[in-house]
Amino acid sequence: MSREIAAGIKGFSSGWGKGGSGGYGTNVKNREFEFTAYLAKYSGGDWASTVRIQNNKIVAGSLPNLLYVIGKLSRDKIKANPQPVPLDLTNEAEIMAKRPPFILFTGHRDFTLTPKEVEVLQKYIRLGGCIWGDSSLPGLRSRFDIAFRREMKRVIPDADKNFEPLPADHDIY
Repeated sequence: MSREIAAGIKGFSSGWGKGGSGGYGTNVKNREFEFTAYLAKYSGGDWASTVRIQNNKIVAGSLPNLLYVIGKLSRDKIKANPQPVPLDLTNEAEIMAKRPPFILFTGHRDFTLTPKEVEVLQKYIRLGGCIWGDSSLPGLRSRFDIAFRREMKRVIPDADKNFEPLPADHDIY
């Protein structure tokens, strides 16, 4: 990785970890984190199917519930911060200004991202962002699941990379 790429990632992701009783350079178990997540407002599909929106703001549903549970499971070491306004994936300037660590895709219908959305998400991923997909329907092979996997292959076009379950003893856990 070049210094330029590393600097871009550092600039985009700075501020995600919070000081609390520890800061950068301290044991991760002693640090606090802010888990800020945005709901992806994407073309087609039904991106708002699992949330209740009033006056263009998310007031209840899957995203606030998910972040509440994350906070509780971490014994409040992760400060859950659901953003009340859906994130328009065609607005690159807004995404780069907000620097969201997580963008949540949800729904139960087929969808196709626009070329602009793919371009913005590619830049977002290269800078360290994370995309989280959650089908509103259980199990594999739902319309959303198929569409999400297909569209993420457009965002990360690597023939050698496929979605696959991680073993329970994977380092990420």
